[in-house]
Amino acid sequence: MSDEVNEGPVVLVTGAGSGIGRATVEHLRALGVRVVAVDRQPSGLESLTSLEGDGFRTFAADVAKEEQVSEAFEFVMDVFGRLDGLYNNAGVLGEMAPIEDYGIDEFERVLRVNTGGVFFGMKYAVPIMRRQGCGAILSTASTGGLIGSPGQAAYIASKHAVVGLTRTVALETARDGITVNAICPGMVDTPMLASVWEGRNAISEEDLKKEIAKFSPTGRMASPEEIAKAAAWLLLDRPVYLTGAIIPVDGAQTSE
Repeated sequence: MSDEVNEGPVVLVTGAGSGIGRATVEHLRALGVRVVAVDRQPSGLESLTSLEGDGFRTFAADVAKEEQVSEAFEFVMDVFGRLDGLYNNAGVLGEMAPIEDYGIDEFERVLRVNTGGVFFGMKYAVPIMRRQGCGAILSTASTGGLIGSPGQAAYIASKHAVVGLTRTVALETARDGITVNAICPGMVDTPMLASVWEGRNAISEEDLKKEIAKFSPTGRMASPEEIAKAAAWLLLDRPVYLTGAIIPVDGAQTSE
């Protein structure tokens, strides 16, 4: 039974230790939302200690492992007694290589995290939300779920699969008061995006960001905080009729 007698919605965020996940946790906490931050890396969770207090908990789990995901949801229910939102945000980029050189072990690893993690999250969130009669599930699909990108077979396949999962589970829950959506961020100033270019360009971090920004119609990358605001709206304030949507948050990148 919950030991938190508190007001406000409860949201579980995966991949919470850095980048978009961290920014979303911080934004939700600023709004007074009760949050369980989940990450595979204890160091990432330790960096969130400034947010500790009533209404905030951390839980170390690898979203690629079903048992650990199940334990994370049990933890949420034990502490807070309900779950109003799930943000499936954890993900990995994987190696970059042409298809003929891509190893099956790496391909399966990326799909296990990026797609399997979303699948497990939905699997355990839906029954809780059905019992409550309401809830919001949001996943990070990225523009990689909308378009292709040479050398990124595993990442692109995994994110396209997130789009398919989102649409399917939205149909399965359409009469249950649950919304299921995905956002597709474009180029965001996070460690994951920077890793794409590491080793390819012997230039400064500032110049690296300028090079990446050239690929955006806006002439810049998004900040993690901008994506966090979009995520928070879809988790907290979205109309219930908005479900099954795949929403680019990419500065018009996929509009060309």
